[in-house]
Amino acid sequence: MKPYLFLGLIAMLFAACGPKKTETKAPAAAPPPVGTTMPGLPIEILRTLVAECDYIDVVIYNPPFSMNQQDQANVRGSIQHISETPATHNPANQALGRIFYQIKGETFLEADIFLSTGATYFLFYQDKKPAFANTMTEQGVYFYANILTRVQSGGQQ
Repeated sequence: MKPYLFLGLIAMLFAACGPKKTETKAPAAAPPPVGTTMPGLPIEILRTLVAECDYIDVVIYNPPFSMNQQDQANVRGSIQHISETPATHNPANQALGRIFYQIKGETFLEADIFLSTGATYFLFYQDKKPAFANTMTEQGVYFYANILTRVQSGGQQ
């Protein structure tokens, strides 16, 4: 009987030391999106811009540069750089500059301009707080990239 006892002990030892069961873990949660998806600029504000905006001032931060537009065709062209698509604002992104939309000498709307890989959008302010964000159209990306290139190379517009 001793051999059976010995075999039983060996079997128990193998069972205890054998391969461990792998625990099935719940899949890791997807990382949260970077930034905050903001609502897009309300259509009423966009309509007011198109109908009444008569002056646009753009301030580029680095290198320091500013420009303005008062010709109605250029003003409307700049307004058309605002896409209808809401954007996600990531506070880690650095703004290229700020744009001021004016009506009859008063600032009607302000926005930070973001132009970097994966971050081409306008962050609009209401009561001095970020309120809306819209992506930039391809024409807007080209326009601001062209300005930045000229400013960085020291060329005049």
